[in-house]
Amino acid sequence: MNGTLRLPPGPRGLPIIGSLHLIGSLPNRGLHRLSKTYGPVMYLKLGLVPTVIISSPEMAELVLKTHDRCFSNRQPSEFGLLYGSKGFAFIDYGPYWRGARKLAVSQVLSSGKVMSFASIMEEEVHLFMENLKEFTIDGAPLVSIKKKVASMLGDVMCRVVLGRKCMEARINGDSSFGELCREITGLLGHFNVNDFMPFLQWLDVHGVRRRGKVVLELVRGFLEKIIDEHVVDDDQGSESSGKDFVDFLLSVMDDKEGEWTTSGFDFDLSHIMSILMDTIVGATDTLPCGLEWAFTEIVRNPAVMAKLKEELVRVIGDERRVIKLTDLPELKYLAMVVKESMRLHPVGPLLAHRSTEECAIGGGLYIPKDCNVLVNVWAIVRDSQVWENAEEFMPERFENSEMDVRGSDFRVLPFGSGRRACPGMNFSLTMIPLVLANLLHSFDWELPEGVSPSMLDMQEKYDGLAITKVHPLVLKPVLKT
Repeated sequence: MNGTLRLPPGPRGLPIIGSLHLIGSLPNRGLHRLSKTYGPVMYLKLGLVPTVIISSPEMAELVLKTHDRCFSNRQPSEFGLLYGSKGFAFIDYGPYWRGARKLAVSQVLSSGKVMSFASIMEEEVHLFMENLKEFTIDGAPLVSIKKKVASMLGDVMCRVVLGRKCMEARINGDSSFGELCREITGLLGHFNVNDFMPFLQWLDVHGVRRRGKVVLELVRGFLEKIIDEHVVDDDQGSESSGKDFVDFLLSVMDDKEGEWTTSGFDFDLSHIMSILMDTIVGATDTLPCGLEWAFTEIVRNPAVMAKLKEELVRVIGDERRVIKLTDLPELKYLAMVVKESMRLHPVGPLLAHRSTEECAIGGGLYIPKDCNVLVNVWAIVRDSQVWENAEEFMPERFENSEMDVRGSDFRVLPFGSGRRACPGMNFSLTMIPLVLANLLHSFDWELPEGVSPSMLDMQEKYDGLAITKVHPLVLKPVLKT
């Protein structure tokens, strides 16, 4: 194919390091800056790794929809390979990936399943709100919004998946389960020179392999104990806590006539552990990060805060009532705020894929086989040719709009699109507005002394798989009377 087509344009690069020196600490911004020179499809070498950068909705649709079969694999990383090939988050597309993802989506992450867990989500939010109210009785100090909600959001997922809350459970008296899960997301996205210069792998320059082995051993050991407890409960016929995802996966493993066995797969405990990790780990960092960005924009824009409060008073009324999932469809402006936050602050700014074959993409260009392909979602949402006032937070742009953030519109892709779209989108789109609505309805929120909304620090850092705030959002909750 490449005899008649050419590679996309891009910077020439240096020997060995390629164009790594041009990217900087915020790759979403560095790649966006380069795309202004070389266009919406750009080819470069990151170290020794051939990479194509996609920076427009039209080209994103070609990669994620039109030719998605060619770009359904994940780009490999040293820690990703260490993390495992028996889950569904980072392995290549194929029969096993389809089956493993189907298990998680059908039992935990589909829209219908998420709504079936309404009682768990509402109960945890209610407990969280009551604890926060107790916290304010004697005059609450400043609190980190992300840190405050992270444990609660993780516990919701743990109850659904593992049958118990365990984010704060200590492992070996050192780190908590939640802290270790967040460290895994950091290691998965940590810059590791070994990924770009394979000849240096023996050095473990950044210590990713060394630390990764320790963290994974601790997390897997913790999950193994929980699985063993489920096995014992099942043997004893215990029904005290009902059936959860662990029980379902154990039943799949034990079904010798089931789909997995008849398809030739030896589904064992290692597969169960990997699927559990994929389901839980994704909710422990990126979801709280997305909620923090939304809260930051609300506080930073007093007019938006005022409209949200007016809507909550009009629709909900009693400030002592905990808002439930059934209330959310009536909170139209809140839905617009969440959409706009996800547009302006896509937590995962780079959608990482890998080509399985050469693919012509139009304009006389092609993407070679075994090439990393990064869709720069962050660049797409800041394109003035795509969005009016692209850098401004304007929830009203979604008023009377059918635009969806689930991957059908390639101008806004907070969860990706196509076969490798984030399976946790339904959970995120449910929990973020539910938590925001309750926090805003029951409390007023004061900034630190001497800080005005316009002074809020919006600096970013690329932290693992997500873009997070350099300085966490800290506010003082004041219970409404």
